[in-house]
Amino acid sequence: MSPHRHQPLRDERGFTLVEVLVTMSVALVVLFAILGAADIFGKSVTTVSNAAGAQDSARTTVRSMVATLRQARFAPGQTSPVPAAWTPSRSSLTIAAYVPAASGTGTERGWVRYCTVTSGTQSSLIMGVRAGDAYLAPGACSATDTTNGWTHAVLLDRTLQNPGQLFDFSASTCAVSPCLPAGPAVQSVGIRLAVGTSRESAGTFSSVVRDAVSFRNRSGS
Repeated sequence: MSPHRHQPLRDERGFTLVEVLVTMSVALVVLFAILGAADIFGKSVTTVSNAAGAQDSARTTVRSMVATLRQARFAPGQTSPVPAAWTPSRSSLTIAAYVPAASGTGTERGWVRYCTVTSGTQSSLIMGVRAGDAYLAPGACSATDTTNGWTHAVLLDRTLQNPGQLFDFSASTCAVSPCLPAGPAVQSVGIRLAVGTSRESAGTFSSVVRDAVSFRNRSGS
């Protein structure tokens, strides 16, 4: 009989508890690093997107305001597109202009008002419209105000920055800047529109767009 050959036993040892714990710790550190990087990247993308949206919103709003100001007209009994009864303010402006007709087609003579309203740390830009030649003062700056036939709508909802610096005025009577002339003396209007990135974080970023309009049809010019 041939002698039996004994096969060598395989090394069946596994990982020790210490090795398993070290491996898990390293894996967790790597996982948290990846999640942290993903979170930072996501916030960066959101910030850039919000900033682009704020800038687009500011530009669109300024273009709309400039287009309206360029349609400024003379209402009967007025010596300027800005009504004599208007109270000077860098956060509001009322002018005689052409507004959408009640029929839904074309435009008609009327009045346009821009004003700002602030609640806490958030401000909104409101636009009011009233048809007709006669100037009747609107009520409080509010999207729901219908005083004297005015209707109002929100242009920028709680994202307006520095509402007290929205308008600058020039007039022959101005000796200082910023100028707050009487309504009939206004010859041109500058717009400085700053818009925040979001309602929740309106104070963290602002996109500023500027433009200016001269009232070329001013009486005597």
